Amino acid sequence: MNYFKGILSGLAAIIVTELLTIWWTIRAIHSKATGLDAIVAMLRESVFSPLVWSLAISFFTIFSSQANFAINS
Repeated sequence: MNYFKGILSGLAAIIVTELLTIWWTIRAIHSKATGLDAIVAMLRESVFSPLVWSLAISFFTIFSSQANFAINS
């Protein structure tokens, strides 16, 4: 069960971070990139940005600590 909570916390952290990254990228794009160019820009932003990875680690820490807190209380 502990492995499942860790995996679920990691997936939730990655999904939340990716959604935030997509929102930042769409909001910040001033060019008229559409289609494949827009997708490539979003992926480039989400994979190579240290801010994205630090957010994912922070969300994982928050989610896994909340999962452990719910069981201990």
